[in-house]
Amino acid sequence: MLRRTERGFSLVELMVAMVAGLGVVLCITSLYMALLRTDESLMARIHLQQGLQFLLDSIERDVRRAGYAPATSRTTSSSWPGLYWSTRCVLMGMDMDEDGVLAGEQELLGYRFNPIRQRLEVRSWLLPPADPEVACRSSGWQDMTDGQLQITEFSLSQPDTATNLLSMQVTAQDPRRPQQEVHDARYMQLRNW
Repeated sequence: MLRRTERGFSLVELMVAMVAGLGVVLCITSLYMALLRTDESLMARIHLQQGLQFLLDSIERDVRRAGYAPATSRTTSSSWPGLYWSTRCVLMGMDMDEDGVLAGEQELLGYRFNPIRQRLEVRSWLLPPADPEVACRSSGWQDMTDGQLQITEFSLSQPDTATNLLSMQVTAQDPRRPQQEVHDARYMQLRNW
């Protein structure tokens, strides 16, 4: 009878192969987890940037319209300015319905930075307040961010008289990830000033 010798892997060889395979799987898993963390961080930064851009787009749109009154308007003079700004607050009036009167929530708006709550806030009025400075400090403002963003820095600079550009500088961070911080600057052309 012929005896066949079959030779396979020994137990030691199988154990070494399993350990090497496990090492490869651990390396791939750790690389995959690092990529997931990087992706999550990048997505959070993009979300933060988009949220900040949405806020600034809203403010910029209204600031550009500040002081609007149609050429045929018979806008009555009032103590409400077409545009009032301080370093942390901007108020504007615009005759959107072209009736010659600044009145209503769409025509009298304000945005301010609340440094205590670290939020941008918005407010509208039905009738013009008597004093813009007092209006900036008054109550009744609503949070624009719903707690999704913390605004750590906000400033408005005086418009350049030659170009009518109002500068707005903002720094925001994600309250869940304070290390995530974005900066944005806008230069808004005052069209009706």
